[in-house]
Amino acid sequence: MNKILVLNRASSEDINIIHPHLSRIIGVNKLLLPYKEKEYKLKDVTAEIVKMPDGLENIKLYIAIKRFGKESLVLSKDLGINVDLQFIVSCLVRALDIFAVRHGCDLRLNEVLIADAENVLGKICYRYLLNFSRRIILLANKRENLFEEMEYALKNYGTSVAVIEDPIKAVSLCQTMIITNKDFEFLIDPKKPTLLLNRTIQGSGLCFDDVDITLNEKDFFDNILAQGFLEMKGYKRIWKNAEKEGFKIAKLKLQNNIIMEI
Repeated sequence: MNKILVLNRASSEDINIIHPHLSRIIGVNKLLLPYKEKEYKLKDVTAEIVKMPDGLENIKLYIAIKRFGKESLVLSKDLGINVDLQFIVSCLVRALDIFAVRHGCDLRLNEVLIADAENVLGKICYRYLLNFSRRIILLANKRENLFEEMEYALKNYGTSVAVIEDPIKAVSLCQTMIITNKDFEFLIDPKKPTLLLNRTIQGSGLCFDDVDITLNEKDFFDNILAQGFLEMKGYKRIWKNAEKEGFKIAKLKLQNNIIMEI
């Protein structure tokens, strides 16, 4: 197996490009079959991007895999297929590091807030931040719920960690943020670099929620391709290993709109 197949939902704009005369017909998406949009060469690994028109998802998934995915590693963020959440977060935390520095905030010196720090995403972000950040603020409903996390940071990294229950106080003390829970989007400050790990906000301040990456400075693609590459090569799936193989974060996006190019 030396091929990656990525399945993405086809937007209305995608359908209009491929089928300009059919796109206005109500319900036509159900009749449209999956189609290959792009193909990339990641060193000796081939990666194909296949678009999936809405409707009859299970049938179209079967068709796409049978037609394009024989002996392939199948991945899809949209459909939740073989997505390694830890890898994706490791990439986005690295992107936050770059983004924050570009806006005058060094995560090695300044406070970074994780809200909510008690959920799975918050805890994953926390573990990746510990590799280089020295001043972390954890927003939690109950401070005692994160005592073990504080002890782990102090014992293994010597990192200063504060657990705060008051959201307003927490955001007043930080210079950059990671929002893992839509209930805390009200904390977003237009002057503070922010990573959004949910997709409900409609664009605000210095926020991003996704990245495009590159390997050759010409093609730009989703970071899930780097995850697939590492898996095929037998590497541990963390963004650090992708960088060692030459992958770079190239563009930061919010709601699929590019907000910064690196």
